[in-house]
Amino acid sequence: MEPVESVACPVCGGELLPHILCPFCGTDITLKSLEGLEPTYKCPVCGKEAQTKFICNECGSEFRYELITEKMGAVEPIKKEEKKPAAKKSAPKAESLVELKGGLTNGLTASNKRERGLTNGLTNGVSKKEKGLTNGLKGGMVNGTGVTNGTKPARKPVRKRREGSRTPVVVAAAVVLLLIFGAFYMFIMPHEEGMEIDGDFSDWKDVTIKEEFQIPTNPLDMVRYATKLSDGGLFIYMEGREGTRLFDTGGSRIYAFVDADNKPSTGYRINGIGADYLCKIYGEGGRIDAKSAYEYAGPPDGGVWSWDSPHVLFVAYEGNRLEMSFFPENIDDDYRVAFYTSDASGNYELSSVNIAEDMPSVYVGTKSAAQDVYIEQGASVHLMDMDIFATGGDLTLQSITVTASGFQEVFLRDAAGNRIGTLSGNQITVGRNIQNGGRLQYQLWATLPASWDNGTLVYAEISRVSVMPSAIVSLKAEPVRAYLGTPSEIKIDGAFGDWESASNDPDEGLPEHIEIREYSAAEDPENLYFYLKVDGGMMAGVLVPEKYAEGMPSPNVTSILPTETGEDVLRIFIDTDNGRYCAEILGKDGKVTSSALYHWNGYAWVEIPSASIETGKDSTRMEGGISLNTLGNPSTISIRFVMSDWEGNRDVTDSIVPSSIQSESTRYADIDPAPVPEFGEMLIPILFTIGIVTIIRRKRK
Repeated sequence: MEPVESVACPVCGGELLPHILCPFCGTDITLKSLEGLEPTYKCPVCGKEAQTKFICNECGSEFRYELITEKMGAVEPIKKEEKKPAAKKSAPKAESLVELKGGLTNGLTASNKRERGLTNGLTNGVSKKEKGLTNGLKGGMVNGTGVTNGTKPARKPVRKRREGSRTPVVVAAAVVLLLIFGAFYMFIMPHEEGMEIDGDFSDWKDVTIKEEFQIPTNPLDMVRYATKLSDGGLFIYMEGREGTRLFDTGGSRIYAFVDADNKPSTGYRINGIGADYLCKIYGEGGRIDAKSAYEYAGPPDGGVWSWDSPHVLFVAYEGNRLEMSFFPENIDDDYRVAFYTSDASGNYELSSVNIAEDMPSVYVGTKSAAQDVYIEQGASVHLMDMDIFATGGDLTLQSITVTASGFQEVFLRDAAGNRIGTLSGNQITVGRNIQNGGRLQYQLWATLPASWDNGTLVYAEISRVSVMPSAIVSLKAEPVRAYLGTPSEIKIDGAFGDWESASNDPDEGLPEHIEIREYSAAEDPENLYFYLKVDGGMMAGVLVPEKYAEGMPSPNVTSILPTETGEDVLRIFIDTDNGRYCAEILGKDGKVTSSALYHWNGYAWVEIPSASIETGKDSTRMEGGISLNTLGNPSTISIRFVMSDWEGNRDVTDSIVPSSIQSESTRYADIDPAPVPEFGEMLIPILFTIGIVTIIRRKRK
């Protein structure tokens, strides 16, 4: 059939098509041609008179038959080729009423009931009013004659307005009720607000803030911390001291180390945790230049600085306060977070406590107050000082576990000197309350035995502190080691009363953990011994071995950070009459991590696998011993110390010749322990002295 013209809609310009609309049964039949069009037809469904109307296929506007036919000459026709229906199977369109009747399938339903989804009716259903017809003729139906695979537009707005629908009223009422309920929920009902990184710190008002124990000395030193798990992410808050601004200092760096599973044995080792994630922020001049969160990529032992797999880190800061968040793949409720800050000038700070969201934190620090050698038998002596600090909640200090040997009695005193507990087994029961932000100061004392063999080693160390309720305890304890009486030989045991004297090394302005202050060496027929003291922490290393570089990586750089260990290295070069040797000792965080002995073969240093190096240390000193047999039993020896760090800084001493010792100490002390004499033993000397004084006075008179 040749395409025919149709009438353009005066409203939108769309296509006007003739429809047979039955007002009784709802039948809606679209006619395809304007030829032979009549104003009314007999409804093929109910048999009653149906009107002919024009309906726009685009906007759904409905027009009376007479209006359109009268103005046919004034309306621009539209060619059928310009608007072809989709090439899908659809209900046939009638060219005329005869053609329409010819398209009936399995007869007509004569009922005027508007049944839903008529089957085997007029072209598989002619119900007009009901929605959801399948293979029907209503506009918008599938395989019908509407917008989809049909030609009839939706004209609900016109029909519903004409029928007086109540839908707008119902919708308006629902909207009003929703607004009222929303206002009631927002302002009356309690609910949890989400965390946002926007520089507005009001969302931290209900989170417990933890205090820092250390007194701040630099603008980057933190004084408060907080964390919160929310919406699948970890949110972190940090605060510097009042009146400062973060990132003003050159090369300002802020680190948050996150132990996602509370397993110190996995992840990067720092501050007693095993960090699985690192949040790092770098900036200067009051701005943030780079920020990202990383996953630990180093070996299982956690001794290597290696991070990759960057995550997006959201950061906002204002003045001395900062908040950040990232969304790790997995993080337990029992997580831990430690903090570290540094700048280009070498200033740094490690948080005194580790924190989590729902637990208080406790700092326990001890410092040795012991002498190297005790000679007063039966005396009470001061062994160590102890600081205990609580943050995040009120606590009760229940007991202190002490490992001790060689003393007659060990007991605890408070700051006023009152005795508050005695060691029984391995515990001192305390039972003192600590308020949030409060501090307790104690002293550990001991009673020396009434007699001993010279050189007897005594030892004491705090190994555990118990509090209630449960808290995150950061124990940073320095052990006590000392001798009872002057030792007659050198022992490698971490006590230093057996060293007589040492050479001094000038101050060269190096980092204090490698600045050598004293050094010495000695030998007996079997071993070579060495002694060394530094200004700061012996084998402290650096916890964050990341060199300061101008500019630092930008946020879009995702390359793996440099792999470093951050260890301090002590090398002792030993020149003998039968070759050169080098003893190498590495350490970090106050602990010796490895040691080895090498021999120079004329071309390279070769390790001696069978060699062993004994070491002992305290917070600033180290001693060690090497078998002379391993060195080929030389007859002449000179040694030199070289202390270096991961950045290449180093301190080198002069060469010295070890002193020879046989059966005497290298630390001279000719005062042997003297027991307190009995009164009877003192009576005769006292009477004799009084008599001499009386005679002299009489002669003078």
